[in-house]
Amino acid sequence: MSAGSVLGRIVLDNPTGYHCGPNDPVTGHVSLTYRPTGAYASQSTNGPTQELFGPLKIFLTFGGRAKTKIHKSNGQSSSTHRGRAPLFSQHVKIYDGPHSSKAGEWVRFPFSLNFPAATQHLPGQGDFRQDIRFQEEAGHPLPPTFNASNTGFSKSFKSFVEYRLNAEIRMPGIDISVLGLNQGDEGIPVLYEQPRIPASEVARFRSHPFADSIMLQNEHLLPEEERPTGFRQKAKFALSSEKYPTYQFTIRGSIPTEVFIGQPLTLELTLLPDQNRCTAPVPPEVQLRWVRAEVRQYINVRAEHGFFSSEESSTNSHLPPIPCRIMEPGVPFCKANDHTKFINASVPNTPSSFSTYNICQRYTLEIRYGILAAGKEKNLKHTMPITVHPPVDDANGHAEASSSAAIPGLDSLPQDLEAALPSSAPVDSAMELPEYERPPDYDRVLDMTTENDAAGSSRVGLGKAVAL
Repeated sequence: MSAGSVLGRIVLDNPTGYHCGPNDPVTGHVSLTYRPTGAYASQSTNGPTQELFGPLKIFLTFGGRAKTKIHKSNGQSSSTHRGRAPLFSQHVKIYDGPHSSKAGEWVRFPFSLNFPAATQHLPGQGDFRQDIRFQEEAGHPLPPTFNASNTGFSKSFKSFVEYRLNAEIRMPGIDISVLGLNQGDEGIPVLYEQPRIPASEVARFRSHPFADSIMLQNEHLLPEEERPTGFRQKAKFALSSEKYPTYQFTIRGSIPTEVFIGQPLTLELTLLPDQNRCTAPVPPEVQLRWVRAEVRQYINVRAEHGFFSSEESSTNSHLPPIPCRIMEPGVPFCKANDHTKFINASVPNTPSSFSTYNICQRYTLEIRYGILAAGKEKNLKHTMPITVHPPVDDANGHAEASSSAAIPGLDSLPQDLEAALPSSAPVDSAMELPEYERPPDYDRVLDMTTENDAAGSSRVGLGKAVAL
């Protein structure tokens, strides 16, 4: 006769927090409660509270994978190509000993696990050939949690990087069923980001300098009393711009090539007049009118190597514009500010740059700004590849932009999950415990449109990763 069932669940201390690197442990507990049935349930109702006693073993399986599925169709035929890449796997025993609990009583078994520092070579690894954009050997850094898809005319893809934690409960020699935790369960998601960057190392990262040369020549550079008036004078000057004085200057700045999730971004623009090429009697006022910054995301995915080649797909999109704030707006470049203007911006929350067996993600940063001088506005643009790094640790070892904080917009799951359950819920109910839903990647869902494919669309971070 069955003694009933044991209802179990994994509860993470921070289910919506990102764990950065191998030194940011994943902590939580496995909770168990005993639900007697049949004669055992009758005893607990009419007599002493029924108690479960026996040997208990609890195992945790912790692992990660990167998967891609590329679908091709030309209207007459179609094909699907997959890329399977196990990243790591751990099987850990967290309890092995006697267990005693009363019916309805919740018992917790705490655990603490760590991500490995690098990917592991595992059975089931797909055949991926050498490509400078991707990794083909184990031992490279674990990629962050990631989820992206794209739909186009003739080719579409789905891809994700995920990490999951599962548990197995054994009570040898006892006829009892285990609910909530079983071999077929994929487990609960654990969010990951690459190791934080020590604050002491941030200064060594480089920026890319640039320079824009601007030459002005018009009537606004003349003294006001000498400017042409009337149609005839203006027409005469318009036919020969050589009558106007010139003012030439250079705007120098730099674009950071290494940025950090959640960190402020400071841009600096300096005006340098070219005195040897200036004939204007009085230098004009030069204003920084506006600054815009935008990050573009590039995603490449591939399937396992086939008979002749490996199927690939890609997409790119603009992330939401980065807010830019000009310090001392309205104040021109002048001696008081050393002819320098500062702009404050921030790096958007997005998975860090990474490359693994079958997925590669990279970024570019585009800076646009407008200069107004002598009645004319000049718009300039620069684009550079950038590397998006994980958050930065401050001097005390804490994340300045903590990735372990709850993701904005998500309701935290109850920390005391057992207390949130109805004590009278039937044993065979499919709703015994709330399901863990995979939260969106970071704090936004991004809509993407593929260039050169007007009817195509892509999605990034759209919830639960489906089986590929």
